[in-house]
Amino acid sequence: MKTKFKVFIASFLIMTVFLAVIPRSENEIRNIETLRAYASNVKDILFIGHRGFVSAAPENTVPSYIMAGREKFWGGETDINTTKDGKWIVLHDNKIDRMTNGTGKVKDLTLKEIRKYHIKCGRNLKLYGKLKIPTFEEYLKTCRDTCIAPVIEFKPDCDITKVNAAVDIIKHYDMVKKCICISFRLPVLKEIRKNDKDIKLQWLIGSELDENHLRNASQLGPHAGIDINQKYLSEAMIRKCHEKNLEVNCWTVNDKKMASKYADWGVDYITSDKISTLKK
Repeated sequence: MKTKFKVFIASFLIMTVFLAVIPRSENEIRNIETLRAYASNVKDILFIGHRGFVSAAPENTVPSYIMAGREKFWGGETDINTTKDGKWIVLHDNKIDRMTNGTGKVKDLTLKEIRKYHIKCGRNLKLYGKLKIPTFEEYLKTCRDTCIAPVIEFKPDCDITKVNAAVDIIKHYDMVKKCICISFRLPVLKEIRKNDKDIKLQWLIGSELDENHLRNASQLGPHAGIDINQKYLSEAMIRKCHEKNLEVNCWTVNDKKMASKYADWGVDYITSDKISTLKK
């Protein structure tokens, strides 16, 4: 019996070696390489919940980021702006009208005035009671507690003189090496870089990428990248960015087939309302 078992093992090992070394057709080789590349991309791609996990909770609210953590997003993207009294709050719009039962521009209202109102729309709103617009501090604490990376968009109309105060808040929550700061406003990103050399920065781009974009993004120093609308994404564009040591993020990708395609192209991050991984 033992002799037969030894013969079986020897035969199995010989066949394994044989299959490993025999020539394969061009199609077989291509398929193997594709599978390896896909496996690598699935492992390395980082998914960011757009305004949290808006498929489960109202955008830019504490529950939205808690749910993003539960959904296993790598990061949770948010939007921050400054109030009349210079406080940083989490809100996409420059007015509170769409998201709350109040009215007015963020820059014309104090934090105390804004906190009088509650969130009036969003997924599963009734489950969460009377939600308030979060402060930047509440957002960072939630990211820390739920183990997701803060991805912080500084809105175009934010008070640039208050940017250093926002960076100080990031430092207070020990998030400097865990967060990414993004903005359409290049001067805002430059101001952040003056304050700290280690924070990751990504320049938001809503158009075709050109050499000027690449040059300006590269001047942000190490830990810099591009965050681009997916309709302007291409494999060649990603390659150009990587040649200049720039990471590439794209938004907002809600089609899994497109996400897989961008992963095959080599994109570093994907921002999505609902896709947190390609593994399932």
